[in-house]
Formats: sequence, structure tokens, C-alpha cells
Amino acid sequence: MKKLLFLATCIAVLMLPSCKNPKDSEEYKRLEAERDSLKFAGIKQANEYNEIMGLINEIEDKFREIKEMENYLTEQSRSGAELNRTTKDKILSDMQLLTDNLKKNKEQIQSLQQKLKASGLKSVELEKRITSLFQEIENKVQAIVTLQDELEKKKILAQVEDIYDIFTRRVAAGRDLPIEKVLEIGEGRVWSGTEAIKLGLINQLGTIDDAIAKAAELAELTEFGIMLYPIKQDFFTRLFSSNSDNEIKIERALQQQLGDLYFTYKGIKTVTEAKGIQAKLPFELIITD
Repeated sequence: MKKLLFLATCIAVLMLPSCKNPKDSEEYKRLEAERDSLKFAGIKQANEYNEIMGLINEIEDKFREIKEMENYLTEQSRSGAELNRTTKDKILSDMQLLTDNLKKNKEQIQSLQQKLKASGLKSVELEKRITSLFQEIENKVQAIVTLQDELEKKKILAQVEDIYDIFTRRVAAGRDLPIEKVLEIGEGRVWSGTEAIKLGLINQLGTIDDAIAKAAELAELTEFGIMLYPIKQDFFTRLFSSNSDNEIKIERALQQQLGDLYFTYKGIKTVTEAKGIQAKLPFELIITD
């Protein structure tokens, strides 16, 4: 209940508008003073100057939103309260929107800035504020990237923990073991068949043929066929397939060029091309000719 109250409070704080008006800042007052002192060549120049000031205010409002997000996530992490998946997705979406809008505002200011420079208008305070603002934008975008990475890591970790929780509970139910015992012998350990019998994880050792026979017995089948998947192509099918010749040539060339490093390359390629959550052993078995 406390976590829910804390989460509701934090979200409410995150949604509150900033009390401080950007037009009260010293930077804005200096821009106003410079604008009032400039001799604009026409209405267009004055409008462009005012438009830049408006964009600066928009950007500073976004800075405050980012700061509130940072404070919220810091407090959430400090308290140990967990965000649900919907809230995490919403924050990630808001962060991406802020990043896109900041970049768009920067491009708009750059375009207006070039027009003012081309007109010969000298605006010292505006140039100083724009230079400082662009550096702040870079910093804030980087801060958002860091926050996004942290949230994504937490999302993935939460998904892994959910899958592991389902797995261990099903093992406990299927093997009639206390969940505490399953958690004690679990945690990604790899047990030999002999040890697995002692721990109550399996009934007996056997070959694939023993497993098929047991499955047929449990299904009360006396006649059945066996199909192996994926279906292997015969030698001639692989030889005359459209891409096989090129693929073989590429693989042979890589083996010659990389030598023993070829197996490292294949391992990296396998990992990078794999999708979804994976469980990997701390070693790899390689059988060569």
C-alpha cells in the first residue's frame, strides 16, 4: 500500500506544472532589454527575434520536465518502489517525445538565427543565450539517453525475473518440491543427470529412444511414427540451392583469413543474430574435423 501511495504521489508531482515562470528569469529579462534597444530594420526581424524568445521559453519548460523526471526516478530508486510496466513505458515514451521536440526546437532556432545574421542584426545577448542553450540541449539529451538505458535495463530484468518465477513455480508443482528447494538448486545452475536424480528433478536417465518410448506409453500408443525437425536437406539439394555455392565460398574464405578466430567470429555472429531472451552456458563445445 505504501508503494502505491508513493507511486501515486510521485506521478502527481511529475504532472504538476512548474511554478516558476520562464519570463521571470534573468536571461529572459536581458533578452527583453536587448530586443527593446535594437533598431530593427523591419517587422520581420522583430518577429524572428520574438519567435526565438518563444522557442527558448519552450525549451526551458522541457528542461524542467526532464529535471522533474530525473528527481522522480531518483526518489523512486532510493525508496525501492518498483514501477509497473505501463508506467515505465509511459515515461520512456515521454522521454523520447521530449528528445524529439528539443531537437526540433534547436533546428527552428538555427534557421531563425541564420536569417537574423543574414539581415546584419547584431544581437549579443541572444547569441550568448543560444550558444548556452544548445549546450544545455546536448546535456539534457544525453541525460535522457542515460535514463532510457536504465529504464530499459530494469524492464528487461523484470521480464527475466517474471519468466524465472513462472519457471521455478512450474518446476515446484511438476516435481512436487517446495518452492524454497527449487530456488536453492536453481539460479541457472547446470546439473548432471546423476545429480538431477538425487535432487528430484528427473525420474531416470535414458536416451532419446527411451524418451520416445515413454511418451508413446503415456499416450497409450502402440503404433506411431517419428519425424525429426528441422527437416534436413540432402547433399544434392544443398549443393544446387541458389545461395549455397556463394555461402560455401564465403565461409571458406573467412576460415582461411581468420584461422582459429573464425570460431570466435561465428560465436559473435550467432549471439548478435539471436532474438529474444537467451540462456547461455559459460563455455562452448566446438567439434572440428
